[in-house]
Amino acid sequence: MKSAGYFFVVAGTIFFLAAIAQINPVWKYGPYRADQVSAGSQPDWYMGVADGLLRVMPGWEISAWGHTLALDNLVPLLAGVGCFLALGAYPFVESWATGDDREQHVLDRPLLRDETGRSGTSAARP
Repeated sequence: MKSAGYFFVVAGTIFFLAAIAQINPVWKYGPYRADQVSAGSQPDWYMGVADGLLRVMPGWEISAWGHTLALDNLVPLLAGVGCFLALGAYPFVESWATGDDREQHVLDRPLLRDETGRSGTSAARP
């Protein structure tokens, strides 16, 4: 009965929001015209982050000694790659900073009295 009650509460909320809220009122934008699209590319799901970073960057360029450096491509891709490299390097940096080189069982329940560093980010072990 509790599950059925939750179901009806969630369904009622969704129906209520669908009745009063507009997400994409396409009739306000007029007919679709392919020549007015900002980019003709349609990236796959795994390129969505990189394509999104490229689309939000303004068209900045630097000209020096007869060469042009397009910052509108360089900056967002370096920021995106740098973010993913930082995420990948974090476990190794934390292991080095804490001096913890033991085998980790991250799916075990963290014991707060024994391993405080496993329940949050900490730079040093207690």
